[in-house]
Amino acid sequence: MNEFCEHLDEYGVLFGRAQASYESCLNIMDKMIEAPGNKELSRTLEKGLDEWVLETRNLRSLFTKLVKDGSIKLPSSLPVETSPDPEPDPEPKTPSCRNCGFQVPKLVFPEFLRENDGQMKYRGELLPLPTAAEV
Repeated sequence: MNEFCEHLDEYGVLFGRAQASYESCLNIMDKMIEAPGNKELSRTLEKGLDEWVLETRNLRSLFTKLVKDGSIKLPSSLPVETSPDPEPDPEPKTPSCRNCGFQVPKLVFPEFLRENDGQMKYRGELLPLPTAAEV
């Protein structure tokens, strides 16, 4: 669980909720892989995915609001060169709290990856696409 500064408490709560809904989906996916064809798990996963989408949508909406009202400062997209051979930044620049400089973590979903052909992978394994009979 990430700790957030006092200026971004509400964002921290929503971040935790989005992260928890994602982890719940991972747990359900793992159970589905162990017991393929389980209709109850499929329904549970569908509800979990809906919750995950809702929580990440709420998080993104609040992030946008906090950027617009100036609470979160976005990094500059233009590099500033002060010497002919500048030292690279040790860490990538991230959004931060305007009041205290707290670096806002990025919510990432590394277990899922979309291939160039549109196929989805879960933990490196291709997810089967549903057939017309399953839809």
